[in-house]
Amino acid sequence: MKELSFIRNYDTGMRRLGFLEVLLCDCVGSNRSTQEFLGEMLWNIVEEKQKKWLEKLGKMRGLEDIEVGRITTRTTGRFVKLATELGLLTEGPLKTLTDLGKLFTLFRRKQFFIDHNLGQQIILIREFLRKDDLVFLNIIGHIVETKTASLKDMFDWFVNHFIERVLAQQHKDLDAQLADRFSTTFSSYKSGDKRERRRGYDKVKHMLVPRLENIVDLDIISKKSGPFYLYTDKARIICQSIYEPLVQGKKLTDDDIFSNLAKVYGIYERAKIEDVLKETILGFNVIAEPPLKVVPIKVLRDFVCINSIISGKQIILPKDFERVEKFLSREFYGKVILFEDMEGHISHISIHDEVKDKLFANLHDYSRQIGE
Repeated sequence: MKELSFIRNYDTGMRRLGFLEVLLCDCVGSNRSTQEFLGEMLWNIVEEKQKKWLEKLGKMRGLEDIEVGRITTRTTGRFVKLATELGLLTEGPLKTLTDLGKLFTLFRRKQFFIDHNLGQQIILIREFLRKDDLVFLNIIGHIVETKTASLKDMFDWFVNHFIERVLAQQHKDLDAQLADRFSTTFSSYKSGDKRERRRGYDKVKHMLVPRLENIVDLDIISKKSGPFYLYTDKARIICQSIYEPLVQGKKLTDDDIFSNLAKVYGIYERAKIEDVLKETILGFNVIAEPPLKVVPIKVLRDFVCINSIISGKQIILPKDFERVEKFLSREFYGKVILFEDMEGHISHISIHDEVKDKLFANLHDYSRQIGE
């Protein structure tokens, strides 16, 4: 596991994930742009609005003036780095939305307030699980165990239990750079020299505080003045269904992740195949853009699965979607077209309008052919 460089270099002003939402939904257009240009665009949008946004966010969380997080022209570029490392923007000097970034923008509901946007929350939770699972999940697990933890408690646990245990176990997935950072942080924090100990404290703050605030922004844990970080039912479910199986050595598939994230949002009932077929066509209509109307298959799959969760009704898993995809390509050969990438993997799908009309007119019959 590699540590996100954004987190390594994070200014400890508790920058909110809402700025990431503004960057992706308001700043990134169809043309490729440099990191500097996107940072300038982000600043132009938030300069006058962020004070009001952050005050409102603080009041919603019962924190009033304590909820900080204002950004400056110097720090906007860090959100471009985070978006790139999470796979929402393309690599390289010129940036544009990846397929995952496009999926993220499809779930926009309200500018900046990502903690009220379940679709974007699910996308970010999944990416933090994929790219920062070791620290991200252990923080959640500790808060679930303690119920309430002050920032000082979190510092002590992070150094004296988490880092010490990870270094002692020589965690097999630990990136060499992160292992070195843990080691030097631990040594500095434990040093008898006052100046060195202060450096250790700053290193812990840079690693721990932004992650805590990200988890708050994702509405997994809550926060009250102190600051104190508090257990929630969402945190408990993530701990039980995702963290504990991973600790036990189980590898979670995409089906596992979507099924467990559905539990976080209180959805337990599996969708019938008729509903999967219907939502696949409706999802295609939402995403497809004229004139080509060709949709990335993973974007469509994830949109259907995530939308089923946030609708508050049923769970649609990737394997359910794949059954429908295979049926459509076989039953409507030449009119449902699957495109392959250079490695021979299915990458895009196109569905003719006449096929969609036929499916909607005979949903039940076609569902029977697919089979429950």
